Amino acid sequence: MTTNDNTPTLRYYQLLGFQLVAFYPGAITNYRVFVPSLPERGVDGIPVRDVLELEKAL
Repeated sequence: MTTNDNTPTLRYYQLLGFQLVAFYPGAITNYRVFVPSLPERGVDGIPVRDVLELEKAL
């Protein structure tokens, strides 16, 4: 899992053969209840809002 702003990680995992299998829009709002230190903006100033789940078949 990674957040929508983390484009370097998304690129890396896709190059390794991982595929996007789930998208959780707005999930970070819920996570901030438990981890208030999560940043509002991430890589390249992109707002951190969503969670993306990737998998690789073995």
